[in-house]
Amino acid sequence: MLCSVVQKQSRRVWRTLSDAAKLSCSYNEESLTDGIVLALAKGATTGGYTVDAFSKMQEAVNGADWELWFTGPSGLSFGYRIQSKKMKIGATYFPSLHKVTKGVAQVDKLINASALVQATPIFALYSTWPAGTTPVPIWKCGTYPTSHSLWGMAAASAPALKALNPMTTLGAVAPLMVPFHCLVCCSRYGGGDLPTRAAAFAREHLDGNARLLEDPPAHVARLMSNRKRLGEAPEAAEAELPPDLSRVIVVHENPSLGTEAAAPKQSIGRAWSS
Repeated sequence: MLCSVVQKQSRRVWRTLSDAAKLSCSYNEESLTDGIVLALAKGATTGGYTVDAFSKMQEAVNGADWELWFTGPSGLSFGYRIQSKKMKIGATYFPSLHKVTKGVAQVDKLINASALVQATPIFALYSTWPAGTTPVPIWKCGTYPTSHSLWGMAAASAPALKALNPMTTLGAVAPLMVPFHCLVCCSRYGGGDLPTRAAAFAREHLDGNARLLEDPPAHVARLMSNRKRLGEAPEAAEAELPPDLSRVIVVHENPSLGTEAAAPKQSIGRAWSS
């Protein structure tokens, strides 16, 4: 099940960062994200979902965004554009949360790039903290009971985090955090297929203007078309991923998994073509 795959990765991130703190070892965001992408590609292709993952093979992807797109029987699409940030090993703050590169804030680049494809801009926050730490995020999941280790991977609105500048502490960020598995579970958010439920969750917790799209953005459509034509050949993804995008994950919910019959395609929004 897709949700259990993401939960398992959240716990893995929590343990990895905890172990790194105990052993005074470093561990970067790219390694954590690679593990999550691999787990989704391997573990969620069964159980009613099909996952296509596209990653750049070269190593020069540090700091690049990644995208997570959902499709389903309705024919609609919903996506996130994501920047990963890791809590400092052995501390409770995010040192690169407001990072500026060549005079431009990373969060502004993320927000602007998201607007071009009508994705919702978020940060993936990789965390761990010792028992007794306060304050910590309030558990917002209505499906699963509280578990500290499920905060290993959280999501937060990029514009809301931008407004915190210069604050980077867990205490400042905690009110904005939601467990990352909520992005893919969202069973509380009505019937319909995965993109419909995911968009409903995003509107309530991450972006009130989150939009369902009639069609995926042009670069995602090209990736999927090339995957069908060329199979798993790495060069297919290499040729199509923009320079500032390191990974694209497309999760398709198969018809048998829908909680309700697929709704007819509606005129909700269309991604801009490039």
